[in-house]
Amino acid sequence: MNVYAYSMKKISGSFLWTLIVVSAPVLLFSCIRSAAVQSVEQVNLFSLPYGAFDDEVYLFDVARVGQIRTTLAMRDGFFYIANGGAQKVFELNSYGDVLSLYYTKNDDDTLQMDDRFAHIKREIPFPVTFSNALAVDAHKTIYLAGELPRDRHEYDAANRLLNSHIVLRFTEGGTVIDYLGQQGIGGDPFPFIQAVTTTGNDELVVTCTTNDGAAVYWFSAGGMHMYTVLITRDTIPLPFDVAGDVFPAIETVFPDATKAVLYVKVDFYAPHVDRSANVQTGIDFVRTALYPLSIETGTYDIPVVIPPYEQEVTEDYSRFIFQLPYDYLGVTKSGWHFFMLATENGFTVEMVQPDSQAILRRQFTVSRDDLLYHQFALSDTGIISALFGTQRELAVVWWRTDTLIASLLKS
Repeated sequence: MNVYAYSMKKISGSFLWTLIVVSAPVLLFSCIRSAAVQSVEQVNLFSLPYGAFDDEVYLFDVARVGQIRTTLAMRDGFFYIANGGAQKVFELNSYGDVLSLYYTKNDDDTLQMDDRFAHIKREIPFPVTFSNALAVDAHKTIYLAGELPRDRHEYDAANRLLNSHIVLRFTEGGTVIDYLGQQGIGGDPFPFIQAVTTTGNDELVVTCTTNDGAAVYWFSAGGMHMYTVLITRDTIPLPFDVAGDVFPAIETVFPDATKAVLYVKVDFYAPHVDRSANVQTGIDFVRTALYPLSIETGTYDIPVVIPPYEQEVTEDYSRFIFQLPYDYLGVTKSGWHFFMLATENGFTVEMVQPDSQAILRRQFTVSRDDLLYHQFALSDTGIISALFGTQRELAVVWWRTDTLIASLLKS
C-alpha cells in the first residue's frame, strides 16, 4: 500500500504535525448531459473606456510588458474591478455606475482628478502594486492582493521562497482597515498569491504558489490566522487506475463555501516517448482529478475525475482526438464545481456536482477576433462574470449559469 505524508500547521495548537493518507480510489459517476453542447446566452452589462480619468481604466501596463493586472469580483450584483495599470479599485453597480473608487498615490499622475468622483474616492495608504487576486465577502469587505516594494521583500531560505505579497482589507464604507500577512493582521508577507477567496462564513483563504505546489492560509472573518496548509506534489495520492511514470501538476486550490475543506485540482501527465528514436519528446495529459482535503484531519478524500475537453483534429484523412484539461474556477455554496476552457468558438464551461453525480457542459459563444484579454469570476451562487478587453474598451458581461442549473435539475 502506498502512503503519503502530509504536513499541516494549526495555529491554535502551535505545533507541526504529519498525517498519513492512503492512495484512494477515484469517484466515477453518471452525467446529466445533452447530445450536443448548447450555448448559454451572454448578457452584456456595461463597459469602461480606456484612459486616465477616474471612470476609465488602463488595461495594458507599459512598465510591465506582457502583464495585465486587471481582475474582477462580483457579489450580489455589484462588481469590483482592480485595475493594476492605474492602481485603483472600482465598486460599480450592474449599470456601470461608479459607487466607490479606491486608489493609491501615483507619482506620474496617471490618475487624473475629477470633481464628479471626489466624494467617493478613497486613498489606499499602503505602498503596493495590485496583483490579479481580489475577493469580496457578504459584508462587502474587499480583499485585494498586492506586491510590496522590493526593499520590503523577505527571502525564506529554508523554503526557497520570496515573500513579497500582502492582502489589503477595506470595508464597504471605504475605510482601509489593515493588511493581512502569513500570521494574520500585520503579519509577514506571503509568497506569490495566486488567489484570494471568501467562504460562506466570511472567512478568508489565501492560496500561494510555492516551488513544490501550494501554501494555503486560512483566516477567520476577523482576520485571525486559523490554519496553514502545505500541499506538495509528492503528497498527492495517485488514483487507483493511474500507474507507471506519471507526475502530478497542482493547478490551483479552492476552499469549500461551507465546510473546512480544500479542493485540490491536479492534472496528471506522462512522458511522451518517440518509439522510433526511443527518446522523450514531450509530455501527454493523462487525467484531471479533484481532491477534497479535510482541514480538520489533513486527509484526502476520494478524488473525483473531471472529464477533459476533447478536441477533434483532422489531417491527411486521419482523425485525432486530443484531450485537454479545464481550468478550475471554483465551487458554489450548492456544491457545483466550475471548470472553463478557451475554445475556437469562445469558451466551454463544465459544471460538476459530485453529490448528485451530475455533469453539465455549455458553450459560451464569443468572438475571439477582437478579444485581447479575458478574465472570469465565479460567484458563490453560480453566476459567471467576465472582463473582456478589446481594442476599444473593457466590457463586463455575465452568464446566468445559476438559473441554468436550477432549471435543468427540475426538469
